[in-house]
Amino acid sequence: MDGTLFMLALASLGVTFYTHLRLGDYVHGEWQTLGLRLFLALLGIGVGIMAVEMIAQPAPVLPFLVGFGLVHLPPALVLMLKRMRGEGRS
Repeated sequence: MDGTLFMLALASLGVTFYTHLRLGDYVHGEWQTLGLRLFLALLGIGVGIMAVEMIAQPAPVLPFLVGFGLVHLPPALVLMLKRMRGEGRS
């Protein structure tokens, strides 16, 4: 279980990094980008805390990272599709 959880946490970090890296390319304005990043971070913290409570592990870091990254998965997919289509800011 620890190996699988580690791989999920690693993938979650990649998804989170990609999302925050590409947000500025597709969102108008610095304040809107900052607000969206803050919203995703706070929502990720909440889901990460819930994941820690649901998945009993001696080290709560891995479930937290999985929950945190899970929040960033839908925006990452949307940003990836926008990039593949060649769309601009919206």
